[in-house]
Amino acid sequence: MLLSCGLLLGGAILPTFAQTEAPIPTEELGEPQPDLSRSEFALPDPPTAPPTVAPEAAGQYVLEFNRSPIVGNRLRMEGIYDERRLRFTRPRNWEPESVQISLRFRHSAALYATRSNLTVLVNGTSIGSVPLNKPQGEIGNVVFDVPPGVIRDYNEVVLAALQNNSPTCTQDPFDPSLWTEILPDSKLVFNFQPKAIALDFHRYPYPVFDDLSLEPNQVAYLQPNAIDEVWLTATSRLHTSLGRLAEFRPLDTRIVETIDQIAGRERLIVIGTPAIQPALSSLDLPLSIENGQFLDAEQQPFPGEVGLLMLTTSPDEAAPVLVATGNGAEGVAKAVQFLVQKEDRQIGTGNLVVVSQIDQVETPDPRAWQGYLPLENSFKLSDLRTFDNQAYGDVTVRGSHSPSLELDFRALPDDQFSPGNTMTLRYSYGPQINPLTSLVEVELDNVVVAGKRLTSISGGNRETLKVTLPE
Repeated sequence: MLLSCGLLLGGAILPTFAQTEAPIPTEELGEPQPDLSRSEFALPDPPTAPPTVAPEAAGQYVLEFNRSPIVGNRLRMEGIYDERRLRFTRPRNWEPESVQISLRFRHSAALYATRSNLTVLVNGTSIGSVPLNKPQGEIGNVVFDVPPGVIRDYNEVVLAALQNNSPTCTQDPFDPSLWTEILPDSKLVFNFQPKAIALDFHRYPYPVFDDLSLEPNQVAYLQPNAIDEVWLTATSRLHTSLGRLAEFRPLDTRIVETIDQIAGRERLIVIGTPAIQPALSSLDLPLSIENGQFLDAEQQPFPGEVGLLMLTTSPDEAAPVLVATGNGAEGVAKAVQFLVQKEDRQIGTGNLVVVSQIDQVETPDPRAWQGYLPLENSFKLSDLRTFDNQAYGDVTVRGSHSPSLELDFRALPDDQFSPGNTMTLRYSYGPQINPLTSLVEVELDNVVVAGKRLTSISGGNRETLKVTLPE
């Protein structure tokens, strides 16, 4: 059994807007949290029911493997046992009815058919295997059905190849004739039923922005009848916040002059007072408008320094609309600031939030970039995040010539490492290994920097390997 841990030191430059952000709320609604700012004003009692965006028609979505940057011209597996992992998300308003994985593959003609196979797992569940028995040059095609209940928000497909070119399994594990390639036109096919979207600030930034979307999120801003510094500042601040949430995900943005210009899956954002956004009167809002001012339940205008946030739908109920407004410029700015600050927006609930005050937050450390190495000189693996924004936990690898566990350690572009950096690896292993051929290795940028044999026939528990990292 071979255990290996690969450490990757990334040098990519991350934009500064990715310095601080927390995991985006999930699709499921939890218990609503109280909005303490509501108590100061007379609001509709009982509160208006949250509006709902009508569901779209059922559809099919094809996700090809070549959209992943690790696939390229092919996904290659070598050795006796090897595996490759692909990850994908499920949009929050999808209810999968059926999911299929269609694989196109080819493999070495030297493989022994009865002892070589390709297995597919989705989120740890095996969905099927196929023997590697094709003659030289022939392309294999196979379709696996994925149980819809297996699909989650974040998903991982594991393609595992067991390859032997000897009937007695005595071949060299590094024999170059042990290979299988998954072709880039392999794909996942989703048949799904979109769900109606209940508009509630408890789930913000959804549905304005869906971090699980497989397509670029589309946002449209309604142009006011008079563009001033207040509108430009508030709009740029909110859009910067969406950019920080988007991180690496594409975000398509445009400005529309009228509400009926929004199309497709666009989300509309309206920023400004009723005076510069007269189209607000055409929307179904929980508050009434009179003489260019929003009124409370007692028909009294809100103070100009109070911000108002509302979620509603377009007149045809096909698109969600986010409204950040107030009866004065200060209120509009305060409403937008509420959405920008994580600590504040987390207490929002319902389709109406009245913002009378917001907390002042400290400026984050300019070197505290999310996804990069922590600022502390010493940190644990659990301080880093996985692809689904979860802390790393214990990881298990199995089999002969098992694939490596890769950890992406990103340093800031101007970081310089002094001599004496070390890493302590703690690991355990089972008793069913051959001490003569088993070891654990640590690689840095594909260069082996340390290794240690697994010597106990009874297994090991929380053994350590201290590695001095090169400069």
